[in-house]
Amino acid sequence: MPALMASLPSYDIALYPTLSRADFTRGEADAEIVHMNMMISRPKVRTELIAAPKIHAVASPAFRARHPVVTQASDFLNLPLIHEASTLYWEQWFENAGVTDLPMLRGPHLWHAHLTIEAARQGQGVALANALLVEEDLAAGRLVDLSPHPVSLGGYYFVAVARRWGDPELVVLRRGLKEAFQGGIARTIDATARSE
Repeated sequence: MPALMASLPSYDIALYPTLSRADFTRGEADAEIVHMNMMISRPKVRTELIAAPKIHAVASPAFRARHPVVTQASDFLNLPLIHEASTLYWEQWFENAGVTDLPMLRGPHLWHAHLTIEAARQGQGVALANALLVEEDLAAGRLVDLSPHPVSLGGYYFVAVARRWGDPELVVLRRGLKEAFQGGIARTIDATARSE
């Protein structure tokens, strides 16, 4: 935020986390950042991928010490899994990791990623999280990455009205977000490599 605010000194930046999409026709937002599994086009709207962080299976160091070592994706089926609103995220993760014929997945269903990450920090099980959300926890050792191979599940997209796509403030915002997201991922990879 400080870097974005410095690059747009004449503007106020307001971020509103929400589960609903902005209605640009009603002026609800100038732009939005949306996590999607794939780009979905809308009329009169432009979309650009700004980050596609890998998804990691994370747990607390204490949890890892109490459970067998994970050597392949199917090993997670024997561990307590923490889910967001449904089991869909884990199902997609398993599919992308090459695990088929899944049993019914069990475990608590929490409302949002930040709750699943907190539950993982507390040693309650294994949560899925992208590198952007857990980079500081991984670097500080509050969480460890149990993933044999992290997988990709979509990405963060910058969305704005097509006629305003080239507006200077939106160009600066889009570029600034891309740099911030990609810098965070690079720091996570460096910190993880150093800790191994």
